[in-house]
Amino acid sequence: MDTRPLLRVSGLLLIVGALGYYGYGGWNSEELGDSSDGRTPDYIVDGLALWETGPDGQLLRTANGTQLIHRPSPERFDLTQPDLRLYDKGQPMWRLTSLTATSGDPSSEAWFNGQVIAVRTMPNAAPLQLSTSRLRIEPKANRVSTPERVTITSTQGKMSGTGLTADLQGKNLQLSSAVEVSYAPSR
Repeated sequence: MDTRPLLRVSGLLLIVGALGYYGYGGWNSEELGDSSDGRTPDYIVDGLALWETGPDGQLLRTANGTQLIHRPSPERFDLTQPDLRLYDKGQPMWRLTSLTATSGDPSSEAWFNGQVIAVRTMPNAAPLQLSTSRLRIEPKANRVSTPERVTITSTQGKMSGTGLTADLQGKNLQLSSAVEVSYAPSR
């Protein structure tokens, strides 16, 4: 399971934060009050829809969310109902959804929380779905992990366990405990 594209998601969160920081937020100062304590948001973006393309114009990723909130001290980004889609050479690869996504530094770590589902959407690949309640993505370390129960479902079977660590560089995946596997070989 190549989940490296999921790591690009955190870069997307950084871009979203920059958009809000540099001028778009859909709010006024009366709604926010004094933001000098760091806990009050310094910007809020409602109805988020982003597209990112590469130098060749090919689609790299899209993101939708109902709301992005940024708090300055300590820095924190909160995205509600993220729907992230990752592409390779314009072709769909992965779709990641959850109830929320949170990060203090999207380039190094992001947590997706509540009904996290990652679905492989590659046209010529077998369907694959990962589901859990929390998923941590570390783009700099090229790693995905969670301490929670994880279920990975494909056309050939189902694998589940508590605790997941995936080294995407070495393409290693480890379930920590309570591992269950059912396998149905292709005919």
